[in-house]
Amino acid sequence: MALQRIEISARKDIAAETRTYERGLSRRNHDFSQLVVSLSGEIEMFLQQEENRLGSDRTIFIPAHVEHEFETTQSGEFMVFDIPRNAMPNESTIKQPANVRAT
Repeated sequence: MALQRIEISARKDIAAETRTYERGLSRRNHDFSQLVVSLSGEIEMFLQQEENRLGSDRTIFIPAHVEHEFETTQSGEFMVFDIPRNAMPNESTIKQPANVRAT
């Protein structure tokens, strides 16, 4: 996985990285939330046993402590925002993943 860190001036505690994932399956669980935006390619995300395809028209929000898996069949590049718990507005109400179509 190739990482490139980008500083966000408005919130320095939110990390934004361009990540390139190679083929394969990976399982994760974090103590922070994530927002994943596809820049190129596609990735299959499994969030709470629900399959989601992340491509150029989708953004996925993953709340803290939600186990997620992803699998790629081809290389792709994604912008991933790691959002600490203290940066989330009333995080106690945000417990479900969201798969949002970009407009």
